[in-house]
Amino acid sequence: MEHLNQVTLCGVVGSVRHSVIAPDYTYINYSLATERMYKDSEKNIISETIWHQVLTIVKGDSELIKGIQKGRGVYVEGYIRYQKYTDVNGIDKVFCQIVAEATKLIPESRK
Repeated sequence: MEHLNQVTLCGVVGSVRHSVIAPDYTYINYSLATERMYKDSEKNIISETIWHQVLTIVKGDSELIKGIQKGRGVYVEGYIRYQKYTDVNGIDKVFCQIVAEATKLIPESRK
């Protein structure tokens, strides 16, 4: 049996946090909103916004560093990673993050 951990998301960027870890790398942590639409039992269209936490690692000077900003459309391919940590109150928690292996900016529409 093969195992697969693969995620593809296309959505809109929420909050963004850049962290320079090494001279050649920038870690960009951001939230990404995706939308799920479905019909309920009465055939009404329901729209649900789902927020994801994404990490994109950029090598060198890339357009992604300036391009990933609030309100921008982004296409992401990557994998899910869970991290356990203990908060300040000593409670164990689990953090879910999408680690992007490929990130593309969606061209902004012309007005």
